[in-house]
Amino acid sequence: MNRTYRANLHGACYPASMREPYFSPAYMRLLYRSLRLAPDEASAFFEGTTTAAETLLSPTPQLPFAEQMQLCRNALNLRSDGLGIRLGRQLQLAAHGALGTAMQNADNLAAALTLFSEFLPTRASFFRLQFTEHDNGCMLTIDTPELTVDLRAFFTESILSTIQHCVEFFTQAAMQPQHLQLAYAAPAWAHRYTEAFGIEPTFDAGRTTLHLTLNARLCVQHERDKLLFESAHARCQQEISSRHTVDEASRLLRFLEDNPGKLWSLAEVAKAIGVSRRTAARRLAQSGTRFQAIRDSVLKEHAQRMLAVQSVSDTAATLGFSDESSFRRSYRRWFGTSPGAYRRTVERR
Repeated sequence: MNRTYRANLHGACYPASMREPYFSPAYMRLLYRSLRLAPDEASAFFEGTTTAAETLLSPTPQLPFAEQMQLCRNALNLRSDGLGIRLGRQLQLAAHGALGTAMQNADNLAAALTLFSEFLPTRASFFRLQFTEHDNGCMLTIDTPELTVDLRAFFTESILSTIQHCVEFFTQAAMQPQHLQLAYAAPAWAHRYTEAFGIEPTFDAGRTTLHLTLNARLCVQHERDKLLFESAHARCQQEISSRHTVDEASRLLRFLEDNPGKLWSLAEVAKAIGVSRRTAARRLAQSGTRFQAIRDSVLKEHAQRMLAVQSVSDTAATLGFSDESSFRRSYRRWFGTSPGAYRRTVERR
């Protein structure tokens, strides 16, 4: 029997303003401090932004998402060799605020990873994490559709490290993955992955997936603090609620999620949710997104899930493509590889 848990895509992955993704400024402070920059390097860290050290280290810094990403790029230019892995080692569960506290005090590993999947948007809204339990273990799938290619390895390494800390916290043993597949090209520091995560990964995969051969429900936390868990869990729920908004982007996304099997146009979906096409397009633009991007994100997710259990031609038809070749072109545009290659990867597992 399979059980799947993933971040709520019906609004929770978007901050209240819907104008940009959310990323907790706490991580930027931790990144800055971990770099231990010399005075001449500090200016390079803030290059291309309006942020200064005083702002970053203040109690409640207001950092635009674009500037946060530029700071990450600057950090990679200064310390490119496995920076995400090194930073991830420092980010124990306690570094993730209320979410980390709730995970530490969950009933078992499965509950902790479910929490991570559900409430990750309270820390970083541009990740989509899916946790699936199988009879012979469990799998975590990581998607980063809103990240540019140059930042995917860095952020994926940090998420994998958090998963690793969680697994090792509950098992009291080193994480021993069965498979690790990464949806990006091997970086120059690829040799560090085996030491960091306990397995040699496969790069250029269709999706980033981590397979563990353990029963996550049997990895129990015997010393959990139930009251602390309830308090932290309530804070996570409040943070999700504060960012949840029923606007055009989330309503469009909800409709596409709930009505697969057809390549819907903006006009059709706008009519279904009760607004004009022009109004929907204008409000999406104001939110910094496009209908095509939203539709692609849904189709990509459905495609990967369907290809795991059925043929390329059946998947194309199920998704509503007019022919298989159209689906193949779209799939290559999304993932840089063919659906057939992904099918062969799945069959070899």
